[in-house]
Formats: sequence, C-alpha cells, structure tokens
Amino acid sequence: MSTIQSGEILYALASGLLVSLLVTWAFLGFYRRALARTMRMVSNARDFDAGQPMAPPPPARAFATHAQDDVRVRRGLVFAYAVAFGLSAAVLHAPPMFELWRESSDGLGALRAAIWWYPNWAAALFIIAALVHAERRQTWLGFALVCAIGTVLAVAVPALLRLATGRELTLELLLNAGYFLAGFGWTAAVPAALVYLTGRPRLRNVLPLVLVMVMSLSLVIAIVYHGFMLLFAGTEPLELTPIRLLAMNTGPASIILGASLPVGWFAWRAAGALAARYRARRFSDMQLLADAWWGVIVAFGLTSLWRYGPSTALVCAAGAYVVYFFGVRLLLRRLDLGRRGDGPALLLLRVFGHQQRTERLFDAVAARWRFTGPVAMIAGADLALRSVDVDEALAFAHGEIESSYVADRAGLAARLHALQQARVDPDGRYRIEEFFCFDDTWRPTLQALVARSRVVLMDLRGFTASNAGCVFELQQLAGVGRVADCVFVADENTDRALAERSLARAPDADASVLSWIDLTHEDRSSRTLLRKRLLQVALGAAPPDSGRAHVHGLRRTDERARG
Repeated sequence: MSTIQSGEILYALASGLLVSLLVTWAFLGFYRRALARTMRMVSNARDFDAGQPMAPPPPARAFATHAQDDVRVRRGLVFAYAVAFGLSAAVLHAPPMFELWRESSDGLGALRAAIWWYPNWAAALFIIAALVHAERRQTWLGFALVCAIGTVLAVAVPALLRLATGRELTLELLLNAGYFLAGFGWTAAVPAALVYLTGRPRLRNVLPLVLVMVMSLSLVIAIVYHGFMLLFAGTEPLELTPIRLLAMNTGPASIILGASLPVGWFAWRAAGALAARYRARRFSDMQLLADAWWGVIVAFGLTSLWRYGPSTALVCAAGAYVVYFFGVRLLLRRLDLGRRGDGPALLLLRVFGHQQRTERLFDAVAARWRFTGPVAMIAGADLALRSVDVDEALAFAHGEIESSYVADRAGLAARLHALQQARVDPDGRYRIEEFFCFDDTWRPTLQALVARSRVVLMDLRGFTASNAGCVFELQQLAGVGRVADCVFVADENTDRALAERSLARAPDADASVLSWIDLTHEDRSSRTLLRKRLLQVALGAAPPDSGRAHVHGLRRTDERARG
C-alpha cells in the first residue's frame, strides 16, 4: 500500500516514548552530577552579603483567605481540565461514535456512542489527579467511582428504554456491564501506564521537552523509512556484491539522517521557545506536562482512527488537540485562577545527603504548597531531579549551568525580587524558586531568604553536630527572631538538644514554643499533620488543643505522628 500503516505509526510512537524515558533518565543523571560539582566551586565575588535589609514578610493576617483560595484553585483545575478533556475526546472519537449512532436501528445509537466516549474519562482522571497532587488512594477511589457509574449506566439505561417501549427485560442486558468493563479497562490502560511511567517526580519536569524532540524524530524516521521501502519495492533482485550491500545499508541511514537534521533543529528551536514562554510565566510546569500527556494520548488515538482514512484521522486528531489546548486555557482564564495576590512564602531547609527521604518530604509538602504560596530553597543535589524546570534544563543543555547560580549581590537581588513578586502561573500555582549557590554564596543567600519567608520548614531528621551548615541555619533563624515562624521535622536520630541550644539566643526560642513534628514514621496522617501545621503558622493560627503539653500563655506543639 502507498500510505503508511497505523501499525508503523504505533511502533514509532511507542519506541519514541521509550527512548524519551531513557534519554530523560540519562540527561538528569548528568545534570545532577554537574550540579553537585558546580556547588563545590567558589564565586569571584568580593564582599558579597545579602545586601540592605528589606521589609519583613507580610503579617499572617494578609494571607487569611489563602486556605479558601487553595480549595478554589484545585476545584477550578478539575473543572477546566475535565471539560477540555471531555470535549477533546468527543472530537477525537467522532468517527466511531457517529458510526455507532448511524448503524443502530434500535434507538440506542446515542447510548452506544456515549458508552464509546465515556471510557476516556479514565485518561482525564489520571491526569487531573496528577495535576492537583491527589493522594494515590483518592485517585483509585475516583477511578472506581467512574467505573461503577459507567457500569450501572451501561445496564440501567438500556433496561429503562426497554421498559419504556414495552419490551422484555433479559439477562443479556448484563452483558453490557462486561462489555463496558472490558472497554473501560483497555482504554484506561494506556493513560494509566503513561502517567505512571512519565509522571514520576524525577522525570516529569524535563520529559515534555524530550518528548517534543524524540517523538518528532521517531515519526520522521518512520515516514522516511516507509518512503524508502516504497521507492525500492518491486525491483528485480540484484546480485549482492560488497559495494551494493554497502549502498543498501548506508543509503537509508543517510536519507534518514538528512531528513532528521532539519526536524531535530526545528524540535530544538521549539523546545527553546517553550522554555522562553515558561520563563515568561505563560504556563506552569504542570500545564506543560498535561499538554504533553494529552498529546501522546491523542497521538495513540490517531492509530485507531487510521481505518477511516489518513485524512480523517489526522483532521480528528489535530482538531481534538486544538479543542483541548485552547479550551483549557480559555476556561482557566475565565475562572481567574492566575489572578491571585501574594501568597505566604515557604522556605525549605534540610539536612543534605538524604535524597530519597528529602524527595518524599518535597512531594508531600513543597509541591502541594504551591497552591498556597511560593516555595524557596537553596538548591542541592538531593532535590535536583525533583525541582529542575525546563529553563534550567535547557541552560544545562547549552552548557550554561553556572548562569543560574547566585554569584554576586546583583544576582541575589534579582532573584529575591522575583521571589517577592510571587507571580502566579495561569493555573493558579505558585512556583518553586531555587537558589543555586556556590560554596561561598549560600550563607548570605540563606540570610536573605530567612528574612523574606513567611514560614520556614526545616527537616532536621538525622541532625547531629557534624551538620555544621544546619547549625548555621538555626543560628540565623534565632538571630532574626523567626523561630516562632518555623516548623521543625525530626526523627529518632535528631539531636534536639543541640538544635535547641543553637536556637537559644532567640527571644522566642523557649523549648515549649518550638514546633516539632516527628516524622519517624512517614505515613499519610503524619504528612497531613505537617501540612496542617505549616498552614497554621503561615496564617498565624494557634494549633488546636489536642491534649498536648502547655506552658503558661503558650501552646507547646511537640506534635508526634502516630505510626
């Protein structure tokens, strides 16, 4: 046949997705090593300090409505993406839905078309759950609910129609439930695997850029190879001399390489344009990830439409993505999710050297805090794979990783100004402001961040006297009187006595006032307790009376999570 087959497209997409995962893993490995190496360097700045003191962070009462805003933003995201995904899926599957409706002679054509469309909510559910950082338990409960509703409708609606028309009810109606469950499970498998594999926190910030480049090249290779095979199809067999064998092996490779170079250049330029738009806050990192996910789902849906003809398949796929892309942005704008005021800035401090443990804390707290306010932290190798964004990834790819580092007072002032602006992305999400520092610039950077953050989360699990950097951080918190705005995380290996001695110079550092959260057992209840306490500190609310120790006039918040 003269046209490329759906199987060839499917193979190109699947192989491109697999290669994208491998390339992303390799890229992030190089990035992490480069970051760790650069952090040990020193800058050439002289007399570098945090500059003139600035106004303290706004009082807690300035953020009194942010708890309600958090809920409003999450609900708005669910609504906007659900509507956009639903409309896009209807456009993508219009040919089979119309075919089912047209060929039904029993008046159930619309129902069959709706049942064909309904399983696409599985893809929407998994993506939306990732966008709002839903708990895994909530995600699977939602999946079970959607599945149960669809199963009931698949049986109940035909039964009601039969009763309305006076026809007999038979046990065959129960087969509809089996057909629906089989179709729903098959339709849910692709998005579930996609979100699970590519949505892992270590991958998802860089993967969209890699997908743009690798999958474009993969499709071009498939098309060029198909054309090459058609060009030589039907020719007479030739004697396979060494020269002819060389030509047969290098010919396709040369043609594919020649065609791939301009496509690769275009994909690289497109990635740069995406990074520039991200830098200008035209979209958030999670919006970009959702765009990439839905693009992959639409591309895989293209293969199932190929039997209706290449032109129909391409028009439906392109139309579906256009409906999603502009629809979700229009809805987000109408909901005014990106027009929020300044949020309470969270400063994340930690004991370095515990990557997996720190990553879990980051996922549980910092990533979710972005619906409340910005997150600031000193960048480190332990969170390099969690917090890298598209702009930083491209800077590393260009060999300009040091351009992101705080090297002098002017650079620090510019970064602090960006933190104080705290502009919100169109999806209502604040950003994570990483401060990349050299070995001789992290201390003044920390001093500036402590003075400008509304609440401080300090992970002191495993803290001992050997952690000189953490001792310095505790002393700085005490020196500016910010201990009351801190929440300290501890475990059984934390030297609390040393921490309290380091804070002793603070006027508000009475041990009975320090807010400790015990995370020896990292479970759902302990993470919820930690997020709740941080929000209370940010809003200036006293922790609820739950039977813990008190001192006169102050509430002791030595809160331990029960495993």
